[in-house]
Amino acid sequence: MFFFKKFFKKKKQPVDSQQTTDRQSVQSVSKIDKIGKGKSQTSRGLIKSNKLFMAWNKNAEEKKQRQKSGLVADSYLKQISPKKGFTFHSDYFEVGDGVAQILTIVPTKNADRQLPPFWVTRMLPRGLGQNVTARLIQPISTKTEKWTKDNEVKADAAVRQAYGERKVNDPSNQDIAFQVQDMHQINEDLRGGQYHGSEYKILLKAPDVETLDSAREQYKLRLKNNFRGLTVEVFEGQQKDDFENLLKSADAQIGHEKKMYTSQELAGGYYLMSKGIDDITGKYVGVSEGDFNNPAMLMDVDDWSRNIVVASKFGPRTGSYSTEVFGDHLRSISLWGVKIAEDAMIQNHRVVHFILNNTDIEDIGKRKIGADLSKHTSNINMGKGAINPFEAFGREEDKLNVYPTLTEKLRLMFKEMSPSLNDVDLNKYFTQLLKEFMEDKGLWKPNAKENIDTISLVGLPHNEYPLLSDFSLYLSTIFTIYQKQGNQQAIKSLEKIQGVVDRMKEENGDIFDKHTSSVVDNAQTIPQVIYDFASISERGRGIAMAQFINTLGYATQNLHRGDVVIIHGVDQLAPEVKEFVKDNLQKLTRRDVRIAYLYDNVMSAINDKDFNDLTSADYTLFSAMSSDELEAYKETMKATIPSALENSLISKDDLLYYLSRDREKVLFKLDLIL
Repeated sequence: MFFFKKFFKKKKQPVDSQQTTDRQSVQSVSKIDKIGKGKSQTSRGLIKSNKLFMAWNKNAEEKKQRQKSGLVADSYLKQISPKKGFTFHSDYFEVGDGVAQILTIVPTKNADRQLPPFWVTRMLPRGLGQNVTARLIQPISTKTEKWTKDNEVKADAAVRQAYGERKVNDPSNQDIAFQVQDMHQINEDLRGGQYHGSEYKILLKAPDVETLDSAREQYKLRLKNNFRGLTVEVFEGQQKDDFENLLKSADAQIGHEKKMYTSQELAGGYYLMSKGIDDITGKYVGVSEGDFNNPAMLMDVDDWSRNIVVASKFGPRTGSYSTEVFGDHLRSISLWGVKIAEDAMIQNHRVVHFILNNTDIEDIGKRKIGADLSKHTSNINMGKGAINPFEAFGREEDKLNVYPTLTEKLRLMFKEMSPSLNDVDLNKYFTQLLKEFMEDKGLWKPNAKENIDTISLVGLPHNEYPLLSDFSLYLSTIFTIYQKQGNQQAIKSLEKIQGVVDRMKEENGDIFDKHTSSVVDNAQTIPQVIYDFASISERGRGIAMAQFINTLGYATQNLHRGDVVIIHGVDQLAPEVKEFVKDNLQKLTRRDVRIAYLYDNVMSAINDKDFNDLTSADYTLFSAMSSDELEAYKETMKATIPSALENSLISKDDLLYYLSRDREKVLFKLDLIL
């Protein structure tokens, strides 16, 4: 390595010529002007003049459009270009509000004869200080076969001559021995290989000269520790030349000795590098983190078929927007919920949101941060009722399954309203009471299976279903009957049930004692529906859970393949309702409806693995974790995570996310564009 040498002299750069003015338009105007001043033009001359004028006018209009386009391009370039031009000094240059320097990695004689695998990774400039950026640039030029053979012959002759002229006890004998070994190795490598010239340049940028010098010295020390005989130099007075030739081939680099490699040596310098996520249909969601390569994350958020799990304990912030921009009413997972919904709607799928964690995703559109989807969205405040608990929802052909679902829903609602109700109260007395009540109202019949064609349970007008107040009257009648019979167990159970009904009717009648609103009817076809439980949560968790259970079936009955249900704040679900919710969600999954579980806490998502099917999710997105959360994650997912990645994941960085999708595992900084 580094044995063959070739020197290149500085090339003269052509002097830029001044731009000339566009004379074509001037000449055209002059001709038209002369024609226009003629006193005795023929009709043919007038036609010719008119044509010339039209041609000139067209050219002028095209030029105007080009100038306008140029202004647009120029305005964009102004946004990304440095505020100030480049000012070159002897060993650095000013750019924008900072300073920069081009460094060249220089080997000494016989440096790095034994190169380890992936040796270039040791050259990568990382961690050189706050606000310091560094890029390793490696131009390569491959030599022709003739050049290689000619220089191989010359080098072989030079080595033989040096070997023959060596003297006893001469200190240079060791160098000659190294050269002989190198020649044998090079001859071996060149069988089927080639020879390459290369340079290693470092583009270093810092806020000020002191920081720049400190970063350079840190990097120089790192090279010294990682390699024998390598250092980094700044060539005085040549920064401008180095900058102009930075991206050219190695042969075009000015004034330096090229470092030469065989194909095997150069290949040994390549390092395994992840490419992040670059889905063909992906959109920008952030920048990869924790690797040698940190490319943009281009992720197709809608590329999933069954369920996904997203969890974060942090507030809303991205690389482009601060928390103040989003406000206090959002969470980081709220942003993902909006993104998941937007991408699903773009693919012509419907989306249903259940907001359990007091977030306000519609406000993102109001703040004009993301797309304004208000015309395609129905926001239903569940604190105002909207759905009658005694109305059955489902398809006509599923009536036999709809009734048990309705019964289970009401049992759970009553249980949430009064945890003191036991299994006897609910499964025996309440279930029997409800069956008789529905039969009395003509919605159900004894021996339902034999009378299925005569049952009208689903699809009726909303006002034909009984209300909670009707059930209360029926309950009073039955209670009187049991009192006369002296059935103490029945009386005791019915008293507790009556207490729940009275509480629901008197304290929360505006929610539970109303016919289903036409507002939710309109929501059955609109692309996006938001069922907001924020205001009802203030009345108590039990009431919120009862209303959520009451809403779930109706809200999802018209969803089809590819449509999406997003539950914001799954952490808020009471343990006792999860079995019912999971059964309903599994029915949706069998219809190829997709479920997104969004958690405000990483540990909650991990502990909820049986409910959210975490281990079989299409993908998971978790924010930075604590050490306990990471250990729980590894145990649950049966995951082996490299120690370097573990160290990065255990963090309080609110922008950090870890994506696990099939075999792809990527750490990245969040920068969602909504």
